[in-house]
Amino acid sequence: DWKHITKNGGQATWSLKHDKPARACVSESNDGEVIIERNFGNFFNAPVVERCYWDGSNFVENQPSIQHEGQQQGQPPVQPPAPDPNNQPQQPTPAAPSNTTDMSQESKENGVAGSRDVNAFINKFGAVGELMGIIAAHMEFMETHEKRVDELIGKQSEPAILRAAKKNALRTEKELLEQLMHITALSDFLEKIITIENLFNSLYNMEQRELQKTARAQYCKNIATYENRAKALSEVESFSQLMFGGTNVYIKNFKLWIADLEHECKQHGIKIMKSSGANGKKIERAFYKAFYVYGATHGDAGFKQMTDVLRCTLVFDDFVPLYRCFAVIETLAQRDDNGGILRCKDRFEPSQVPFGYRDLMINMYCPDSRIVCEVQLHHVMFY
Repeated sequence: DWKHITKNGGQATWSLKHDKPARACVSESNDGEVIIERNFGNFFNAPVVERCYWDGSNFVENQPSIQHEGQQQGQPPVQPPAPDPNNQPQQPTPAAPSNTTDMSQESKENGVAGSRDVNAFINKFGAVGELMGIIAAHMEFMETHEKRVDELIGKQSEPAILRAAKKNALRTEKELLEQLMHITALSDFLEKIITIENLFNSLYNMEQRELQKTARAQYCKNIATYENRAKALSEVESFSQLMFGGTNVYIKNFKLWIADLEHECKQHGIKIMKSSGANGKKIERAFYKAFYVYGATHGDAGFKQMTDVLRCTLVFDDFVPLYRCFAVIETLAQRDDNGGILRCKDRFEPSQVPFGYRDLMINMYCPDSRIVCEVQLHHVMFY
């Protein structure tokens, strides 16, 4: 009940349909918006955040119609939630980026996914509370799956090292998830995702899509063959063999192959804006993917699903050199008699990714090994 909120330093006291008043922390922004965070949780034991506005003397439900410093003309402010008849707190609707109106119009004209489509996609998966439920369920899964992971570690060589890797991997993952379990942080996180997705869509307009379509058709006539292939697996006997072999033994072969690729591109006049060179995946992230992501569905052989223990990123400023580079990779992979291109995902294709981040991912065996590596081709607009 916005009318019965009283301001008291850094605290607020107000009454709803409860026997006792609720107390909450209050932070006031420069434009008079007040974020109220209650000290009791929702179903997922997360703080509940609501917004109202301080007009100088009272809390009010609607923001005073004042043009605040730094607010762009015509840009909508964050709106407070509508009153809920069941007294359940609702999340405010984030203000749309200033370019979303024009971009939505562009989406109608060009047939691309605009801001309304992105927002509809986010809304399709439920409210913030439901997303927090998914995160909470994942954290619970990490705990319940821990015994199974320990059993898998026991079957590997060097179990002591893997237990240390497990400890570090879980610490990193839990720190990230616990940050998102704070409803304010999660709401901010989702707002940023929507903003970034809208920006990607505005950059990848109809003109860029036509350039992509033309370049792909001209330089990658066989690409659909690789896109339809099943996922390639690393042919190794253990996670330790995969990591030690990949990041310590065969990475030199991969570095030489990438250097050869860069040389061939230069010889053909293909401009590479940036190359990461050959890199190995860090043990903590590799462990988590192998034992908690792939291990949950593939059991003892989950580590074989890892296709990016060795990887390289190449960045281009145009689709023509990007797809010409793909053609060079195809030639080199076949020349080395190492299995050729095993599979690729062209995420610049609208049919595969309707909106958001895109790249072209290519899998092949690292030279002289059966460890699957990954080469990523990026356009600078998404990088």
